[in-house]
Amino acid sequence: MVRKIIEHHLAEPEKQFQAALLLREKLRSAINDWLNKPDKVHTGHMICHLIEGESQGGSAGAANQGDNHGYINRQQA
Repeated sequence: MVRKIIEHHLAEPEKQFQAALLLREKLRSAINDWLNKPDKVHTGHMICHLIEGESQGGSAGAANQGDNHGYINRQQA
């Protein structure tokens, strides 16, 4: 009985831990992607060219793909 209770209570922290690992990998990927991109001043049309993917190639930034973990994209606001 105690084992089942512990297993039940372990399920949620395990999900949170896995989500944290996924976020860590996304952030590491974004940092690696941004290493060769220049710093730019924000404009009235974008907050951050790195996050919004507005650098030389115009491709989407790594941190802007998939789940945004609560961060608001200007198009969503």
